[in-house]
Amino acid sequence: MEKFNIVITGHVDHGKSTLTGRLLFDTKSLPQGRMEEIVATCQGLGREFEFAYILDALFEERQGALTMDTTQVTFRTSKREYVLIDTPGHKEFLKNMVTGTSYAEAAILIVSIQDGIQEQTRRHAYILKLFGLKQIIVVVNKMDEAAYSQEKFEFLSRQLNELFAGFGMRILYTIPICARHGDNLVSRSENTAWYRGQTLLGALDCCKKQTCRHDFRMPVQDIYRLGDQDIIMGRISSGEIRRNDTVTLLPMHQNREVLAIKVFEEDRDQALAGENIGLLLGEGVLPERGDVLANISMPKVGNTIPALVLCLKNKLSINTPYILQCATQERNCKIERIQEQINISTLQSTSGDFLNEADIGKVQMIIDSPLVYEEFTTLSELGRFVLRKDAEIIGAGIIL
Repeated sequence: MEKFNIVITGHVDHGKSTLTGRLLFDTKSLPQGRMEEIVATCQGLGREFEFAYILDALFEERQGALTMDTTQVTFRTSKREYVLIDTPGHKEFLKNMVTGTSYAEAAILIVSIQDGIQEQTRRHAYILKLFGLKQIIVVVNKMDEAAYSQEKFEFLSRQLNELFAGFGMRILYTIPICARHGDNLVSRSENTAWYRGQTLLGALDCCKKQTCRHDFRMPVQDIYRLGDQDIIMGRISSGEIRRNDTVTLLPMHQNREVLAIKVFEEDRDQALAGENIGLLLGEGVLPERGDVLANISMPKVGNTIPALVLCLKNKLSINTPYILQCATQERNCKIERIQEQINISTLQSTSGDFLNEADIGKVQMIIDSPLVYEEFTTLSELGRFVLRKDAEIIGAGIIL
């Protein structure tokens, strides 16, 4: 069964954790005995049971009634298995999206019918735009608090469509729900008899699996000596490779023949994207960790890259030395110029010579030796990077 990754986001208290907990319950995805444990804990705390507590795994979190950590959970439909990533705020959301903790293929944005579009709603819509997520489902939650009003739902739907249109985006589905009661999650609710669209699970099943139809790319992770042979180890980022194919070793642009493909020491004639493999290549310069193997089309190789950079800690300044890590590559680099600085809290754009924590900047990066890369929207593994200083990650970015 294929896996499909979704990120769930929205303004605080609009019901992300409740929605996730209810989905796990309604799809019978909870481990045996978990519901009984949560009910008992709520009783011990003198609280009424809430589906949000399913996600709040730590006792301290239940006491504080606050989701503290990013949570990944899985549930299934008859079509596929879903991995749902729930983050407590926009800073964690940004960090996960940039550093690759979550490879989201679709997004659920949750909005309360009573509160409507809030600051975080706008920020999260903007973040979805930044990372090129095109399959967006909006769920209008807490419909019970508005007596399941069709008029209020349609009014908010128009506002949401205008918000996304302003960012050059389109919503796939807008669904009226009550996460607490399960309305329109798994089955259509009688409380919204006027609504004829998809349920949330139905909408998710209609989303398309994102397949990378890209030529062969494999960052080199290591070189193992097996007898008298040097085996080039790595994970295939995209495409496929066959025995006797010719690959190009980058950044030195040297062509080599694939003599053998090994997977767990077993010889193979072919290997596909996502597999960890070993390659025996024809004679030539021995690759090093950080080199990239490619065939057919070639990725870009250069010392200057345009990027979107997020400051994760302290601040990022121009002309300050950093270590850039992209896939298995490590390079010394500097931010040459900050072309635009975006404060994620206000979405205001300014100019300057540094980025504060949680600021995003469109920048020009200068790298001391050639980097093999792709645009993020073309191949994320070669299009995202982190920035380190003194062994600490303080920034991350995507290549434009």
